Amino acid sequence: MTILEIFLITCIVISIAYYLFSIYCTISFFNKQTEIDDNYLPPISILKPLNGIEDGIYENFTSYCKQDYPVYQIVFGVKDSKDPAIDVVKKVIDAFPQKDIELVICNDVVGINPKINNLNNMYKKAKYDIILTNDCDTRVNGNYLKKIVSPFRDKSVGLVTCAYRENVLNNIVSRLESIFINHDFLPSIMLARKFEELSYAFGVTIATRRGIMDKIGGFAELADYLAEDFHLGKKVFEAGHKLFLSDYIVDVISEKMGFTDYFKHQLRWSKTIKACRPMGYFFSAFFKYGIVSSLVYLLICFCFPTGTSSAQALSVTLFITFLSVRIISASIISYKFTKDRKIMLLLLPISDIISFIIWCTSFLGNKITWRGSRFLLKKGGMIEEI
Repeated sequence: MTILEIFLITCIVISIAYYLFSIYCTISFFNKQTEIDDNYLPPISILKPLNGIEDGIYENFTSYCKQDYPVYQIVFGVKDSKDPAIDVVKKVIDAFPQKDIELVICNDVVGINPKINNLNNMYKKAKYDIILTNDCDTRVNGNYLKKIVSPFRDKSVGLVTCAYRENVLNNIVSRLESIFINHDFLPSIMLARKFEELSYAFGVTIATRRGIMDKIGGFAELADYLAEDFHLGKKVFEAGHKLFLSDYIVDVISEKMGFTDYFKHQLRWSKTIKACRPMGYFFSAFFKYGIVSSLVYLLICFCFPTGTSSAQALSVTLFITFLSVRIISASIISYKFTKDRKIMLLLLPISDIISFIIWCTSFLGNKITWRGSRFLLKKGGMIEEI
């Protein structure tokens, strides 16, 4: 047996163990539900930065207007007075006149990141101590705010964030993206919690206290970072506060996209993760891409004269074992957590292979395209416009 074969077998076994352990971590995490305390309902300011319109955006916005929560404010923000999202916000305001909703139109700039510029302008209009930010493509149910605010009963908690799932799938490409989020990113978060204290946040939901936000320098401190959600969590953690991962799963409403847009989006995301967590990103390939290792091992055993019958049998066994574990773990997540009953299991290995190609491509330079502009992505996640 060659060194390459030993390496491939090791990678396959590690990947099988990774997916088995990740599904265990996912199930054990969501089995422990955060209790809602109806006696602890502090007022909340929700900041929603906007940039154009997306599929289902009106329904996304109205889901925040239907919260079973006594006092909260929603601040929408755009930088351009011609942004089409303004009309949607006005429609929401007309539909919910009893809600405290405000629209901020301001193009003041504090740095390169346009989302942070927007948030910084909106933050000036926030009325309450609990500040919650989330993306415009998210949709929630009526107990969302109660779930998010409950961990703040513990004074040591400085930030609450959430994992997320994609369920509205418009075409094959959007389903590929959902496979990555639902069956790769989500379980990897749960597994990481077993080995390290949470020190970063996810943009679908970030709730913190105004005093902490001001203590770390406000949104302006994040103005030159691409992954502002990651670094906001990191700064709160470094300031000595605990981060809490809620068991609430936020729904992300995906847009219809072509394969090129999907590949570029995933590549930008991968380069961002590589810049923020380089060691973890590099070694993730040895855990996640068992499909590639098993296919290469099959190829070596069956297409080269050195392949023995016992090696061929082992390669088939490992391939079937890995694929079975991958499919079963994805099916469990679909059934129990992501509510996607129509997962196309044949897309799992295709998604994994594409993801591996993106992982390899991410090491070919640090230039990215974001919102129509070109940036140089520096170490740590800072960006410089090209």
